[in-house]
Amino acid sequence: MADGQTDGRTIQNNASIALSLLGRKQACCVSLLAMINAGVGESQISAIFAELNLPGISKTALKAREREIGPSIESVAEISCTTAIQQEMKDPTGDHVETDVSADGAWQKRGSNSLSGHVTVIGKLTKKCVSYSVAKKTCRTCKVAKRNKIKAKLHSCRKNWNGSSKAMEPFLTSTCLQEVKQKGLNIERLTMDGDSTTFTRVKRSLFPELKKSNDKNHIVKNFGNELYKLKSKHKSLSNNNIAHIQKCFSYGISQNKGSTHGIKTSLDALPSHMFNEHSSCSPTWCKSLRDENYRQAHILQGPELRKDFQNVIH
Repeated sequence: MADGQTDGRTIQNNASIALSLLGRKQACCVSLLAMINAGVGESQISAIFAELNLPGISKTALKAREREIGPSIESVAEISCTTAIQQEMKDPTGDHVETDVSADGAWQKRGSNSLSGHVTVIGKLTKKCVSYSVAKKTCRTCKVAKRNKIKAKLHSCRKNWNGSSKAMEPFLTSTCLQEVKQKGLNIERLTMDGDSTTFTRVKRSLFPELKKSNDKNHIVKNFGNELYKLKSKHKSLSNNNIAHIQKCFSYGISQNKGSTHGIKTSLDALPSHMFNEHSSCSPTWCKSLRDENYRQAHILQGPELRKDFQNVIH
């Protein structure tokens, strides 16, 4: 306990020294950067400062510093994306090539009433962000002014979307890829979830020859969702069984990357494998064929379950 108390006092002393060296305003800027990077808010930062026995930072001060350094953060992000695009446009031999990108979106909260959403586009060669975009349905300054029936003061309004939250992803993906195209990057293939609306919009307006690949993580997740639907009908299908099936399903895709026939063969063998029949399995992934003493832990039973399982696979 004594050592813990000593360590705690040392941390508090070091934090106090750092605060005095930085100055109040600069410390607030550093705290804001840490807050943004960690994805937390003013309450969490204040709780950390309280634990360090340091004075807290008000929400007003943080917001003021955010307005000061926000443009610099956005400028650095823009430079980073532009640099990644330039790297993406050349292969290791230095030749300009068409490239593949992956895109995915998320919302501030689950459901169809999120006030903001964002999309990030990642380049295949660099694994870096080449573009991003954010949609916001509201602006606090404008909202307060409207409520008070006064003219909004001059401010950096970030409201740029009046449609539904669900429609944000197609809009933002198109915005990102249009920006990428304007910077000279030609996209051959887009990897994303199963949203056909977004792909159709991008292909029609930006890249007529664009090809689509489904993201493996989304495929595995959707496959698992279908299995959980079977669970209500087949009580013997446990959560552990479903997790194991998803793992096998993921392996079947990963181990046969680039081979449509290999993926099909592995996934076709999965139902029989789960019912402890291994004539269609491959020794590369089935332990029952490699070790005659191996006892499979996850075995399904029942003709109805097998029929429904095969329907999910196919």
